[in-house]
Amino acid sequence: MQPRTGTTYLHRLLSLDRFSRAPFTWELFDPSRRVLDDPTKDMEKRIQFCQKNIDFLISLAPHIEQIHPMAADFPEECLMALGLDVPLLFDTFYLFLEKPETAYEWDCTEVYENYFKILQLLQYQAFIRDGYSSSERRWVLKCPLHLGLLDFLSKSFPDAKFIWTHRNLNDAVPSLARLIRVGMDMTVNESIDLRALGQNCVVFLQEWLQRGDNFFCTNEKRESRHPVANVMYNDLIYNPQQTLLKIYHDLDLSFTTDYEQALKDHLDGKGKKHVKSRDGITFSSPSKYPTGYSLEEYFLSESVIYNKLGWYVRKYFPVE
Repeated sequence: MQPRTGTTYLHRLLSLDRFSRAPFTWELFDPSRRVLDDPTKDMEKRIQFCQKNIDFLISLAPHIEQIHPMAADFPEECLMALGLDVPLLFDTFYLFLEKPETAYEWDCTEVYENYFKILQLLQYQAFIRDGYSSSERRWVLKCPLHLGLLDFLSKSFPDAKFIWTHRNLNDAVPSLARLIRVGMDMTVNESIDLRALGQNCVVFLQEWLQRGDNFFCTNEKRESRHPVANVMYNDLIYNPQQTLLKIYHDLDLSFTTDYEQALKDHLDGKGKKHVKSRDGITFSSPSKYPTGYSLEEYFLSESVIYNKLGWYVRKYFPVE
């Protein structure tokens, strides 16, 4: 749920469970049917349309694939559908970072109500196409934007179970800045102020992490609280199988032998970087090794990060 903390990798591993259902990029990008009388042809047409747009995006910023691998038939995050109601898509997110106060007071109740309806629509389409009933598979959803908007999300999804991923901020902050920088490469026709970008990312995380922490602190006191699993980035990268087992335990989900075997089959061996889905899709895991970005690149330092976000470090990384 927190940006640049392995959420895409985790999301795609969770989607390997045959009892889970992650929305695909083509569904979120183009949720309405184009061919009404043939579900298979409809899916093929929408996949082709989505992939054409992704290919164009990659042609503008080919380095995006190193940061967030994309394909029409990959499981994808909710932002693409939420962006129908809020102007916070990938290539414009930097505008939100530059003037975040314009969005902090947004009432996103309707945003999540509409997203719930989109998922209902996709669920119905899947039933018509594949024969899945709504009771057979649970939605597995992810988007870093959710962390600061959980009060709205929980109203539309009262039975939601949450996973909060955590990563050393000295790595997560420059990784976020690099992601935003790629979006700016596609839309900003001038030199990018890396100092301002770094500062904006820190300010954004100050607000979003505090909002997330406030929600979960309040959640603990609720009579019907949401189940929560906290996941450390290093645990996920170095021991994904055990991390998934712990998540399922914390969220009171059934970790079936079929899913356990699917993870073993598709993690592709210790230390390797690729995992293949049950549908034959291949996607990369985050690297365990230095990735070529740093705080210094954005005129930040570990002391600055700790000064601004020390409360978070002390609470969620108590041994560091």
